[in-house]
Amino acid sequence: MSLFGVMGHDRQLDSLEVQTAVGGRVTRAVEVVLDPSPSQERWLRSYTGSMRAAYNWAISQVRDNLAVRAAERERGVPEEDLTPALGWSRESLTAAWRAVRDEVHPWHRDVSIHAFRTGLDNAAAALKNYSESRSAKRRGARVGFPRFKNRHSRQAVTFVELAEGVDHRHWINPATRAHVRLMLPQRAGDGTWERRHTRPKSEQPAGRDRRGEIAWLHTHQPDVIRQVWNLCASGRATVQALTIKHEGGRWVAVFRMRLADGTTRLRKPGHPVKRHGGAVGVDLGLKHLATLDRPVAGLTDEHGHVPNPRVLQAHLARLQRIDRAIARSVKGSKNRAKLLRRRAKLHGRVTRTRVLYLHELSRRLAGGFDVVCVEDLNIAGMAARKGLRNGRSVAEASMGELVRQLDYKTTDQGATLVKVGRTYPSTQTCSRCQARTKLALWQRVYTCSTCGLSLGRDVNAARNIRAEGERLLREQQHRQHQQHEQVSQRALAVASIRGETQNGEPRPARSRPGETEPAPGAGGRGSFEAATDPSAPAEPERVPAGAV
Repeated sequence: MSLFGVMGHDRQLDSLEVQTAVGGRVTRAVEVVLDPSPSQERWLRSYTGSMRAAYNWAISQVRDNLAVRAAERERGVPEEDLTPALGWSRESLTAAWRAVRDEVHPWHRDVSIHAFRTGLDNAAAALKNYSESRSAKRRGARVGFPRFKNRHSRQAVTFVELAEGVDHRHWINPATRAHVRLMLPQRAGDGTWERRHTRPKSEQPAGRDRRGEIAWLHTHQPDVIRQVWNLCASGRATVQALTIKHEGGRWVAVFRMRLADGTTRLRKPGHPVKRHGGAVGVDLGLKHLATLDRPVAGLTDEHGHVPNPRVLQAHLARLQRIDRAIARSVKGSKNRAKLLRRRAKLHGRVTRTRVLYLHELSRRLAGGFDVVCVEDLNIAGMAARKGLRNGRSVAEASMGELVRQLDYKTTDQGATLVKVGRTYPSTQTCSRCQARTKLALWQRVYTCSTCGLSLGRDVNAARNIRAEGERLLREQQHRQHQQHEQVSQRALAVASIRGETQNGEPRPARSRPGETEPAPGAGGRGSFEAATDPSAPAEPERVPAGAV
């Protein structure tokens, strides 16, 4: 069965982010699609609006503080007399906001405090990225000063509960094990916990708790929620935080989970992976998403190519029609809002289909081979290369996302990922005799003028990537072996039988002022056994010179 055939039957529970933590633990993010009611959706939108308000307030305060200090420097004010600088850390911004929250956001008690915390945390992270980019501590493209958020920016709120005894039963409904908690504020400013879109308590039927109805969000994936529950109940994982975001035209809940030692996968998604073993070279491209150095049944075609799905290209005509309809609509109208929702959902469908395809490909590569060799490509440079006009095709291929998934999935499977340098001429080198022959972009067949090898351009590059990756891996293992030997020799030298260190050699002269002879024992002229054997005769008392 081909990769596309399997993709439609798999309901994977793959993670979005993986990072190694202290003690060998890993952090995973699990996504579930929510199905909020209209009242719950209004609550969520009020939370995201509060997040934006806190974020914009923090950025404006920092910007104004920098402008005031710059103006004072131009006037010649000494540094010690300048307006105090506003801290950019999360703690500093939070303390400043708490001091003025009743003035700048008098409605903050009507919304969960987690919304404002999320905005301040995002502002601190954006300012940190800007500062590290200016000081050359951050790699990659230059990061500018943070801009303000609006309704079209990323909408997300993170809920973190640090109280004692909080576990998975706080985030998942114990009765159904299929509902996610929506944290509500304790009270509202008008004396009732409901806001303007819910009925006040005086109008509610007796014995009916509207708060309980709104506090739990229904999901479209209850089986995933039950798996998270079972993982936490068995002690294999803990829920650290819950993020609710609006992405691709729908609300999504993201569980940030800390997996215990020895637990690297949440479950086995899809069909089991066939184990091939050995090393494999993978050449990434646009015509074919990936090309392996040899054909693999069920994964590639007879030439070793993995097709590029080109999901965006398949929906591009429909997207263009929606964009033209939006351009003709009146701003602020209901029809325009409907068209915007249709476009967001279509973009979300394209993204999810592409990510699912990449997850299936990376799962089979990481689980089927011991060593996966890929090329460290300059994706941004490929997209911005002048004269080619293939920026959209490069972005749609998502080659960087595929390498990112391979990075943590190979670790989970006990395999090794080797990244070959981007300066290595994998396309121009003959995989048989290592001769160099330049090829134009339109030439799809590599023909060696030295040995006469005629091979597909991408297959030749994949074989070279595999050979270079194996060489780099051998060099790395050789260096690690040398370092291990050096550490072992140092340990043997330190743990010598004549003392704690090599510096503890017998002293040829007096060791203390007025001492006539060096003291025998460990580190002196006596033997180690004489200094440590309990049955050895007692050492005579040393008498300093000149003592009576």
